Amino acid sequence: MSLHTNRLKKRMLRPLAAVVALSLLLCPYASAQEAIWSSYNQDGVKFFEGKEYDKAEKLLIEAVKEAEKLPPEDAQKLLQSLRVLRKVYLAMGKGSQAAQIESRLRSLGDMTSGSSSSSGPTEDPASDPSSAKYREDRVATTFKQSTPEPAHNEDSKAVYRDNTPDTSKTTEKEFTISTQYRTDAPTETSVEDSEKPIIEPRKLASAAGFAGLYGGSKKAIEVVRMVGHAGWIKALDFSSDGNKVLSSSQDNSIRLWNPNSGKEIGKFEGHEDDVNCVIFSPSGSNALSGGSDKTVRLWDIDQGTELKKFEGHTNLVTCVAFSESGSRVASGSYDGTVRIWDTSTGKQVKQLEGNLGTVRALAFTPDGDQIVSGGTDKTVTLWNINTGAVVRKFSGHKNEISSLAISQDGNKILSSSRDLTIQLWDLSTGEPLKLLQGHTNWIQKAIFLGSDKAISGGLDKKIRLWDLNTAKEIDSYQISSVGMWSVAFNPKGDQIVTGSDDFSIRLWRLP
Repeated sequence: MSLHTNRLKKRMLRPLAAVVALSLLLCPYASAQEAIWSSYNQDGVKFFEGKEYDKAEKLLIEAVKEAEKLPPEDAQKLLQSLRVLRKVYLAMGKGSQAAQIESRLRSLGDMTSGSSSSSGPTEDPASDPSSAKYREDRVATTFKQSTPEPAHNEDSKAVYRDNTPDTSKTTEKEFTISTQYRTDAPTETSVEDSEKPIIEPRKLASAAGFAGLYGGSKKAIEVVRMVGHAGWIKALDFSSDGNKVLSSSQDNSIRLWNPNSGKEIGKFEGHEDDVNCVIFSPSGSNALSGGSDKTVRLWDIDQGTELKKFEGHTNLVTCVAFSESGSRVASGSYDGTVRIWDTSTGKQVKQLEGNLGTVRALAFTPDGDQIVSGGTDKTVTLWNINTGAVVRKFSGHKNEISSLAISQDGNKILSSSRDLTIQLWDLSTGEPLKLLQGHTNWIQKAIFLGSDKAISGGLDKKIRLWDLNTAKEIDSYQISSVGMWSVAFNPKGDQIVTGSDDFSIRLWRLP
C-alpha cells in the first residue's frame, strides 16, 4: 500500500475511536464493528458526492472490508458500500473494476446495480489477460499489436512449428501491468451462446441421482479459516498425507499452512506477478508454481527457498504438473504450449504445441512417459513426452477443460469442463466411458477417489461425490455463502479447502 494511502488512513482513523465510543454510548446494543463500517462508509459517500473519487475509493474499500465482518443479518450494509464503490469506479472511468463490483453484487443477489444480468455460468478467477478479472488494479495496461505474422493470435492459439507461414494468425498481445494494491473481485463473465452446455434440466436431474433430483445437499462444515493473503486465492493443493496445504495468490506469494490449526507455517516469495498455480511434489518435499511473470519455479518446502527457475514461456503460466518420480515437471501457458523441464538441470527438454489455445490443465501418467493436456481447445490431448508426438485426442467437451486427473493404474482419465460436465475416458482407446452431470456452474476441479469414485467442486458452491461405475451422484455438499474461486481435496476426500471471497482459505469437513 502506498505511503499516501497509509497517511490518508491514519488521518481517517484519528476520529474513528471517538466515533465508535460515541455510538456505543448512545446505543449500547450497537456493535463497534458496525460503527467502524458506518464511519468509513459515510465518509466515502461524502467524498464521492464531493467528486473526490480517489479518497472515496480508498474509504469505500475499507467499508467493504468492515461490512464483510458483520453478521449475515447486516448483509445490506455490504451491498450499500459495494453499490457506491461501483459508482466511484464508473466516475473514475475504471470500467473493469466497476464490472467486477457489479458481478459481485449480482452474486450476492442484488439485481439493481447496473445493466441486464448476464446469462450462463459465471467466470472463475483463472489467469486470463484478455479479461477484466486478470488484475485488481490496472494502473498501466498497454496492448501492443503488430502486423499479422505466423505466431500466436490474441487467444494464444498455437501453430505448428513448420516452415509454412500461416498469415491468418496474428501476433499475441503483450501486457504491461503494474501491481498496485488490489481491490476488485473476479469477474463473472457470461459464456457465449455457442458455448453454453446443451443439457436439458430433466436429464440433468436424473443424471445427478437422488441428491440432484430432490435437492438433498448436505451442509459442509467450516472447520478453520486461514488468513494471510492480500489477494484472491488462485490455486490450492493438499499434501499427499493431508497435513499441509499450499496456496497461491494475486499478492504474488505462495503460503504453506497447517490445515488442522489454521496457522501459516511457510511463505515463498520470488514471483514478480500473480501466482496462478501451485502443487506439492509427490514426495511432499518440494512445490512447483507458475505465474503471470511467465516463469515456473521449484521450491524447497522445508527451507522455503527457490531451487530452480524455469524460463521460456512467452506468456503467463496457467498450470503445472509433477511426474511421479519428481525428475520432470510440466507447465502449460497462455502462449499455447506445454513445456517439459528437467528438475535437476532446470533445462527445458521438450516443447509440445499444436492449436492448443490456452492450456488450463495437465496430468502425467504414472510411468512419467506420457502427459495429458487440456484447455480452451475443448480437447484432451495425450502426448508422448520422449518424442513430442500426439498419441491420441479425446473429443466431446463443449467448452474449455478446467482440470485433468489420471487414475492410479494409468488406465483412465477424468476431465472436468466449463460445459458443466465431467467425462471419464479410457486412456488406451480414447473412448468415453461415463458422463457425470449435476453441477450448475463451471467446474473448478475433479479428481479420482480410489478406482471407482470421484469428487468435484464448482462455482455453484457444491462439492459432489460420484460413483464412476454408475455415473450417479452419491452425495452433494453445500458450501456456505462465500465464493469458491479455488478448491482442493485431501486424499481421503472428507476435507476440502476453498479460496473465498474475503481472501481467506477455509477448511471444510464433509459430514
